Amino acid sequence: MDYKNQVEANLMIWETVPALRNVNNEIKFNLKNEFTATEGDRIICGESVYTINEILENRKSSLTGYNYVTAIISWHTESFSFNS
Repeated sequence: MDYKNQVEANLMIWETVPALRNVNNEIKFNLKNEFTATEGDRIICGESVYTINEILENRKSSLTGYNYVTAIISWHTESFSFNS
């Protein structure tokens, strides 16, 4: 499943900074409770695509209505548009 950053998922701010992101292929993000992140899911942030390879942690977030997820990812850029 594809999740849009700042819609269904919220990447931690440092994950969106090119100089800091994907240093160790581990990201942290909040995901709305109605979704469950699984291997193969993607988070879309502009043209950046984060594909989840492994879930390391999934716990209740301090942000109401969200779970806090730590995952191992692969990362690339891609041009596309969401039609919604």
